[in-house]
Amino acid sequence: MTIKNIYYSIILTVLTSHFLLAQTGLRNNGNKIIVSDKAVLKVISGGFTNNSESGISGKVDNEGLIMVSGDFKNNSSNNLFVNINTSGDVV
Repeated sequence: MTIKNIYYSIILTVLTSHFLLAQTGLRNNGNKIIVSDKAVLKVISGGFTNNSESGISGKVDNEGLIMVSGDFKNNSSNNLFVNINTSGDVV
């Protein structure tokens, strides 16, 4: 690898890392998230957003603890949580 290629690789890494760091929060697009008993899911920067994807609503099976520093939004048409009789918490 030449010095020129190394230089370009460093520049590209620095420029793209800015965009990676700019992502905040957790977005669920039609998937099922499982938080097991005694597990903790932390969203440190931003909020949690639940969406539907291709008509499939995102769901959360929470038996542990979900900690969100921002807003908690359910944009799907169905209930977000499954197994609501468990002892999971959201703070």
